[in-house]
Amino acid sequence: MGKSIATPILKDGGSLRNIGIIVGATLATLYASEFKIKKIKGKRQLIGAVIGGFLMGFGARLAAGCNIAALFSALSALSLTGWFFAASLLIGAIIGSKILVGYIMNE
Repeated sequence: MGKSIATPILKDGGSLRNIGIIVGATLATLYASEFKIKKIKGKRQLIGAVIGGFLMGFGARLAAGCNIAALFSALSALSLTGWFFAASLLIGAIIGSKILVGYIMNE
């Protein structure tokens, strides 16, 4: 059996870290009085969220689960894949920010 199935959630370091990130982010937004539960505004927002989640999952699988290792480990080894990943990351960030700005302006 794999490690993730055999180890209880509260004894797995990765799971504890993920829980800590979620709890910490929730506490930070509560402390800043910015915590809001929002309704989905329409089909466009729902479709965008589903497509964005799919693309993030697909990208994580392409990067073998870790974008830090895919970028910095490959660059430090002078691998061509690191430079390709860096260029793709930059292009994706530019496209994503333009989509996000357009989405915010249309609200």
